[in-house]
Amino acid sequence: MKKTEIVLSLVMFLLMTTLAWGVSSMTGKWQSSRTVLIHDTIHTISANSLEMFVYNNGNFAYDNANIYGKTDGLYYPRGTKKTIIYDAGLWIGAKVNNQVRIAMAEYTSEFVPGPMKDGTYQPDRAAFKVYKIRRGDDAVSNPDYRDWPVDQGAPVDDQGDPAMIGDQFLWSVCNDADSAGHTNNAGTTKPLGVEVQQSTFAYACGGALGNTIFMKFKIINKGGNRLDSTYVSLWADPDLGASRDDLVGCDTALSLGYCYNSGADAIYGAAPPAVGFDFFQGPIVPGEANDSAYSFSVWKKGYRKLGMTAFSKYVNGEDPQSAIETYLFMQGFRKSGGVMEPVVDPVAGDTITYVFPGDPQTQTGWLDTAPDDRRFMMTSGPFTMAPGDSQEVVVAVLVGQGSDPLNSIGALKLVDQQAQAMFDLNFGFSGDVDGDGSVTVADVVFLINYIFIGGAAPQPLFLGDVDCSGSINIADCVYLIKYIFSGGPEPCAGV
Repeated sequence: MKKTEIVLSLVMFLLMTTLAWGVSSMTGKWQSSRTVLIHDTIHTISANSLEMFVYNNGNFAYDNANIYGKTDGLYYPRGTKKTIIYDAGLWIGAKVNNQVRIAMAEYTSEFVPGPMKDGTYQPDRAAFKVYKIRRGDDAVSNPDYRDWPVDQGAPVDDQGDPAMIGDQFLWSVCNDADSAGHTNNAGTTKPLGVEVQQSTFAYACGGALGNTIFMKFKIINKGGNRLDSTYVSLWADPDLGASRDDLVGCDTALSLGYCYNSGADAIYGAAPPAVGFDFFQGPIVPGEANDSAYSFSVWKKGYRKLGMTAFSKYVNGEDPQSAIETYLFMQGFRKSGGVMEPVVDPVAGDTITYVFPGDPQTQTGWLDTAPDDRRFMMTSGPFTMAPGDSQEVVVAVLVGQGSDPLNSIGALKLVDQQAQAMFDLNFGFSGDVDGDGSVTVADVVFLINYIFIGGAAPQPLFLGDVDCSGSINIADCVYLIKYIFSGGPEPCAGV
């Protein structure tokens, strides 16, 4: 499967293990990394029902080192050999002096490990790797905790310790400033000059968070150029079980792009799951005076958050062949007969920036109907980044599984809605059922009133399922009492 991409990956690997010379677009000087690029391909995040490979060069859900015996890099359920994504990666596009520039991770990557310094990349070193810590780790139990790369930009708390989120937390940094790395046919431009600090985290629980992996990208313009009309995209080659029976779609209200099967799957059988991406927190842009957007842990008045602004797809063989084509895909164009053109919804007749925004469950609207080996890309933009500007983008990889392919779409959307709600609540304990910001005996009383007397319901309702059993009952009250009075396990997010 995907022999062409595997061969290309091997060729690029051999090229990248030689000395890479190029002219820095930031300084105009010839320079070399002078060291072998150390692509960290061994780390996975595996806190819950998903296990996903995370690289230090913008790629994720990819295993081109064949650690587990194949190239696909997102396993579901964890512990099986069943996979749902072959490869995925971060793409960024912008204009510099009206010229398109692209940085992309697609099988190979135009990002190199490590942070930027003085407007360009640094010679690679072993410390530019993926750092992985778990809840309860300390400097004795985990060398990554001990060697936490604060000098590279890794987040820390008020005590200077790793500021982890979730039960597993991975951190790495990459940049696109090495012009010698810009060799993808769909890119091959001068560097943007961006550094990307990536935090990947997940929760070890059931329910919606048990089917979700979060990725937070801190994108910094460390070059000397203003980046106009900037777009950030999540690209994926999904391969949901078998690769030739995939369909894709999007839910514009949820900012969700997804892949599902056309019928029974050779790997998953009659009930294949659905997999999707969501922009939980998109880039922020100037808005109206009464707008407010959350970014970098503060609310900014006069700004608004962007969601998914485009959803594109293509099949194997229709990949973008130039930076211009890539940039048009990011803006919501489609490729037809080798020509990029605006998207016209054949059902509604409108010119839009999304393909297949219909509802497969109700068979309404414009739907994907020709299963194949799909690629899809969901995008947010445009925004502007002056030198020194930063954007914080939080996305999620989500899986839902129901009784059949269409039912799995509904399960995926439910996971998405509930995971988004937990994110919006800043991952507060689900045991805070009365919404006062703490978990106390008052929450037990609140839950008892709801269950037995018909009192007010937790908002949102699933927060009351503190034991993640799939229902709210007296067992949740007992669970809360044990947590409050005898040090029982923390409440988790409900289904």
